[in-house]
Amino acid sequence: MKTLKKIDVMSAAKFMAVMYAIISLIMAIFAALFANMLGGFAGSMMMQGGMGYEANMMQGAVGGFSLGALIMAPIMGAIGGFIGGAIGAWIYNLVAGWMGGIKLELE
Repeated sequence: MKTLKKIDVMSAAKFMAVMYAIISLIMAIFAALFANMLGGFAGSMMMQGGMGYEANMMQGAVGGFSLGALIMAPIMGAIGGFIGGAIGAWIYNLVAGWMGGIKLELE
């Protein structure tokens, strides 16, 4: 058995930043697809009600929101992942200093 006594804070922060950026991008893609689907549905309903200009405005706004989400989600995910990874590694190191760390069996 080996004991994980310490985690490098910067390596954990960088790893979590990349991981959360990827996860955020995947989630943003699904959110954008869903938002565009709803925007198209609402726009078609408005067109049937005789609201042509308003329907086009709504579909444009939904498209702009979707593009913004696709750009901002990975950036915010990376920032949050970096901060969360650094804090998590720091807390682990603090607790491992008191209690001894996690025991691992490696081959």
